[in-house]
Amino acid sequence: MINETILAIIQTNNINPKLLPYAEKESLLVSWNPDLKCIEPLKKVFKNVIRFDVGEYYTKIGAIATNKMIIEIVKKHSPKYLFWPTMTYEIFENTFSNIRKLGTKIILWFFDDEERFNDYSKYWVPFSDFIFTTDKNSIPNYISLGIDAYHLLVTVNNDFFKPISPKTLYDVSFVGNRNVADRDNFIKHLLDNNIDLTTFGRGWKNDYVTDLQMNEIYNFSKINLCFTKSYTKKNKQFKDKLFMITMCGGFLLTEYIEGIDEYFEIDKEISCFKDQDEMLKKITYYLQHDEERKSIALAGYEKCINNYTQEKLFEKCFFLIEKNNKKVYIFSRIVNISECTKDDLWIPIKKITFDIHIRNRQEGDFISFEYGKKTIKKLFPEMGIERYFRDLIPIICNNREILAVWGSVFNYRNRVSKLIFDTDNNMDVLLFKSRQE
Repeated sequence: MINETILAIIQTNNINPKLLPYAEKESLLVSWNPDLKCIEPLKKVFKNVIRFDVGEYYTKIGAIATNKMIIEIVKKHSPKYLFWPTMTYEIFENTFSNIRKLGTKIILWFFDDEERFNDYSKYWVPFSDFIFTTDKNSIPNYISLGIDAYHLLVTVNNDFFKPISPKTLYDVSFVGNRNVADRDNFIKHLLDNNIDLTTFGRGWKNDYVTDLQMNEIYNFSKINLCFTKSYTKKNKQFKDKLFMITMCGGFLLTEYIEGIDEYFEIDKEISCFKDQDEMLKKITYYLQHDEERKSIALAGYEKCINNYTQEKLFEKCFFLIEKNNKKVYIFSRIVNISECTKDDLWIPIKKITFDIHIRNRQEGDFISFEYGKKTIKKLFPEMGIERYFRDLIPIICNNREILAVWGSVFNYRNRVSKLIFDTDNNMDVLLFKSRQE
């Protein structure tokens, strides 16, 4: 857990009945649950989370007073971060400028950079300190503008979306807006081929469903469909339903999107289709092969619960920000081994026969132990080093081999090569120390 305060600016649906029709007309209604997918996971990452519903205060006191109120909250609580999952222009640019002067870092989370980077997202860069984006391909664009950007998908809170008592109500189901891209054509193709399909969401006979109802649908369907085209049809996106369905233990059949195999093993943890005919073929197959379908669903659930909860993804991004923006000072000195603790890293002076170097890991690295050699690629997971820290861990080596993995710099244990192992209790050693600021 990060021992800091974060101010999370969210927006729920407009609660003013006089303004609600205008919000609906301008498509300003919120299509996700920010408490479920943002606030609750953040509470597991930060010591203190301040929740501020900008939509609620807009309808109560207006835009100008709301922005002033945000600044006053920052003055009172001094959060380290202000985190805003963006929608439109709810926050004024000068609000962020004033908050940054107070020392709070601004983090913005963008959801549709496949479509909106050039006409929306990039204009917020001058008022931000860090960017989260659901579009991995947009990260180089942000970096070119001089700001650190991190890939953060929208997934789910596994305290809510989870397996429940197994029963089957639907052969095939789809939850989502009918009027996005070419979903209607795919659904029509299935109905024309007599697939028992039930649809939910805006535009369908079964209209809007709650998160609780979605959880039940994903649990009670033999096959859950997901379509990945964006609202403009030009690009595909990683939809949160990819993770909602698998987090519930449901069988996921999704429209293929490039990079999905980095998250799930296709036809082992989920299944994919690239066109209408392949979708129909796979539905027909998996409806006839219950055990294989259930096995894939279970494997998908285990992958998701262990890797892709919103809490884990938040933790990854915020810990990277914390680590990447701390200066680590490394120094060494010669001492007697009696001055060292069990957590220190040291090399016996008598073992130093070549120049000592400190670097990060490289492809093909290995370290030699008494029982044999082990690649650094295999060693890091055994040491419990999360994937996103592995490029930060210092490697100590000479001109020939790796001498030690200096894990204690980031609170992991150290591992030393047999080349420098020594049990002499009265020798001089080169002691390595670090300090973070």
